[in-house]
Amino acid sequence: MKKISVIFSTFNEAENAFFKNSIEALKKDNEIEIIIIDYNSSDRTREICGEGVIFITTDLNSRAKRLKLGLSYATAAMVIFHHPRSLVDTNGFNKLKKLADTKIWGGFTHCFDLNTPILKFTSWYSNRVRGYIRGILYLDHCIFASKSLLNKINFPEVDIFEDTILSDELRFFSPPVILPEVSTTSAIRFVKNGQVKQAILNQVMKMCYFLKIDHKVMNKIYEFGINLNSKY
Repeated sequence: MKKISVIFSTFNEAENAFFKNSIEALKKDNEIEIIIIDYNSSDRTREICGEGVIFITTDLNSRAKRLKLGLSYATAAMVIFHHPRSLVDTNGFNKLKKLADTKIWGGFTHCFDLNTPILKFTSWYSNRVRGYIRGILYLDHCIFASKSLLNKINFPEVDIFEDTILSDELRFFSPPVILPEVSTTSAIRFVKNGQVKQAILNQVMKMCYFLKIDHKVMNKIYEFGINLNSKY
């Protein structure tokens, strides 16, 4: 019996070292179930995953819908929604195994793979303010939750901010548990768009969410020129 089901939503991850390293590390643990829900990747994503994983190809363009589909395949009591461009300290999985039968949710401590003032502040805010104070975790914290809790909520099916909605749903039961083990996340958006531009875009997206702008419109803006999670 697997103790943890780890779900990835993927799209053309062949050049993504974070994904490769995550899969390699997870496959060494026979108590972990790996579920890949892939959005019609045209590269070697399937080959990188190899044997011993559940690999499902889908036409679903929404990351949230892919994660929901992955949840339907999960057999373990604890589920992790693993960001494909994050790498979690393996000690975090070991700690989570001991909590597998508890009804909790949360994530790992966020950190970027680059060390600049803007990125350090972003991670600090993600952990200390948005995480601890507001109880909202983004997917790059690699959100985990008891499957029994996930079965009680309305899983979001939007194109963006599904992690915020998921946090709002789960916070009804308890505040998040933020484990000290680190989820190191690629700063690729900040690198490609420029750190200041990306930081401003992030705030614009939050304002659009607050104003209830259509989620597809928001995601088209967010993914423009990069297409990391979806393609329009």
